[in-house]
Amino acid sequence: MSQSLRQPPVLGYLIAGMLIGPHVPGIVLGGPDSLDMTQNLSEFGVILLMFSVGLEFSLRKIARIGPGAGLTAVFEIGLMMTLRFWSAR
Repeated sequence: MSQSLRQPPVLGYLIAGMLIGPHVPGIVLGGPDSLDMTQNLSEFGVILLMFSVGLEFSLRKIARIGPGAGLTAVFEIGLMMTLRFWSAR
């Protein structure tokens, strides 16, 4: 459906997940015991989503984005560790 609206497939996956999720009122797929199954299926869906997003990246694009993303990750990890240290004290 998302392709017919000229939108990325990821948007369609997210909307479908929200529509058939376990917290939508009126939709009970298998009763209250199916919450574990729904959680497992949602984790599997996230894995497939990440895989499909990874297929769209080329090695050239990753090499171009890499240094900036690496610097951002190092900065963010350092910031979070510092904030956690100060909040624990």
